[in-house]
Amino acid sequence: MSCYEIGNLLISSLTLAVLGLTLCSIRRYTRETERLVDATVEQMSRPFMTVFEQPDPSDEAALEGCASSIRETPTVRFKNGGTGPAVKFRYQVGADPHHTPEATAIAAGDVFDSHHPRNALTEPCEFTLEYQSLGGAKYRSRGVIESRKWVKDFTFERIEE
Repeated sequence: MSCYEIGNLLISSLTLAVLGLTLCSIRRYTRETERLVDATVEQMSRPFMTVFEQPDPSDEAALEGCASSIRETPTVRFKNGGTGPAVKFRYQVGADPHHTPEATAIAAGDVFDSHHPRNALTEPCEFTLEYQSLGGAKYRSRGVIESRKWVKDFTFERIEE
C-alpha cells in the first residue's frame, strides 16, 4: 500500500467520522425543534373551560365579593374562555353521573348548555370539567357553586399522564 492510498484511507475515515457526528447533531436538534414546536402549539391553542357567569351588579353580589353570577341563567352553562377548542369535553355537576359524549367539541369563546337546571343544584354543588386540547393535552377545571349563584374555589390544572 502506497503513501497515497494510506492518506486517502485516512481522509476517508475522518470524513466518515465527521459525517456521523453531523448526523447525530442534526437528529438531536431536530428532536429539540419538534419538542419546541409542540410546546408552542400547545401554548397558542389552550382551552380553558369554566362555568359561564354574567355580570351581577346587585348588592348581594357586592356583599359576597363577586362581580358575576349564574343567577340569570335557568341551566348550568360552561364557557371556553381559552384560545383553542376543547375536545372530548366531559362534565359532572354534583352527584349527577351524567357526562356529555366525548365527541363534543367547544370552540374558543363558545358557551355549552348542559341542560342541567340551576334550581336542581344541591348546596353546595361541586362541578368537574375534563377536556383536551387539539394537541392531546388533558385539562381539568373544578369548583363549587354556592347558593345556586356563586362560583367559588375554582381550580384549573393540566393532567399529566
